Amino acid sequence: MILVTGGSGFAGSYLLYELCKTEEKVRAIKRTSTSLKQVKFVFGLMADAFAYEDVDATYILAAEELRESLFNKIEWVDADLNDEESLLAALDGITEVYHAAAEVSFVKKDAAKTTKTNVDGTALLVNLCLQKGIEKFCFFSSIASLNREDNKLTDEAMPDAIPDFSSVYSQTKYQAEMEVWRAMAEGLNAVIINPAVIIGAGDFSKGSIKIIDTLYHGLAAYPTGSTGFVDVRDVAKAAIQLMQTPKAFGQRYVLVSENVSYEYLFKNVCKEFNRKAPNIKAHKTLGYMAWAMLAIKAMVTGKPQSITKELVYTASKKFSFSNHKIKTEVGFNFTPISQTIHDACEGYLISIYDGF
Repeated sequence: MILVTGGSGFAGSYLLYELCKTEEKVRAIKRTSTSLKQVKFVFGLMADAFAYEDVDATYILAAEELRESLFNKIEWVDADLNDEESLLAALDGITEVYHAAAEVSFVKKDAAKTTKTNVDGTALLVNLCLQKGIEKFCFFSSIASLNREDNKLTDEAMPDAIPDFSSVYSQTKYQAEMEVWRAMAEGLNAVIINPAVIIGAGDFSKGSIKIIDTLYHGLAAYPTGSTGFVDVRDVAKAAIQLMQTPKAFGQRYVLVSENVSYEYLFKNVCKEFNRKAPNIKAHKTLGYMAWAMLAIKAMVTGKPQSITKELVYTASKKFSFSNHKIKTEVGFNFTPISQTIHDACEGYLISIYDGF
C-alpha cells in the first residue's frame, strides 16, 4: 500500500490521480481541517481529459463517474507530520511513501512554523519509515534547495550550499533534504526530486500558479530574470517512474521542462486570455520599492507580504537548470512549457466556470 503526504496540495493532487489510475491501494494523510476541494477539481480536470482522449474506447466511464471512482479509491486519514502516534498509525501496512507535504512561506516571521513542518516533520517521518521498514521513499524537494548561480546551469552535481539570499522556504527544503540523505545513509531506499517552478491548473489563489490569476486580472510589470518551469503533471509522473526505477534510489533528479524568462511566461499567459501583456520591466530597484510598500501594508493590516526582498532578488537573476540526468538515465520526456501554459490557462477558465 502507498502513503502520500501533502495529497491535498497542488502537486500532491496530481500524484494521487496518477496513483489511483493504477491497481495500487492508496492512503493519504491530511489535517482534520484540510479541504479536499482542490483534489476533486484536479481529478475532474484529469478525468475529463482522459475521457476525451479515450472517447473511441469500447467501454468508458463518464468523466464524472470516472472522477468519483478514482477519488473514492483514496483512504484519507487524519495525521500530523509532527505527531508520532498519528504518523505511526498512517504507516501501518505501508510499503511505499511519497512525501510531498510542505509548508510554503517566504516570510521570515514564519521561519519557526516552516521549519517545524519541513525539517522536523521530515526528520520524524524518515525515522519512522526506517523503523517500519518502508521499502521505497520519494521526497518532493525543490530547485530552491540547490546552489543556484546567476547565468550558470544548475544540475544535481553542484555543491549543496545555501546562498545568503535564499528564503526561509529554500533553507528549510535544504535542511529537509539533509534529513533524507541522512536516512539514506541509515538504510532508507529513497529518491529525491527537485522540481522547478511548478505550473498547471489547481488552486489559483495561492502558490506558483497564483500568477495566472494575477495576470488574468491585469499586471503592468514583469521581472527581468528567468528560471526553470515544469508541468505539474510531469512532476507526478516523474516521481512514480523514478520509484519504479531501481537505479534511481540514492539519487536526486532535477525536474525542469524549459528555462524561460518571466517575460515569456507572463506574455504567453496574457496571450491565452487575450489580455494586454505587461510592458514595464520591473528592475531590482523597482522591485525593492514594491517590497517596502508591501512590508508597510503588512505591518498596518496584519496580512502577509506577497513580495519579499529574497523574491525580488531572485526574480532579477537568470537561473537555469538541467534536465539531462532524468532524460538520459530514465528516458523521461517533459511537456513543452507552451503546452503547459495553454492547459493551465484553460484550467483557470474552467475553475471560474465551476466556481472553484
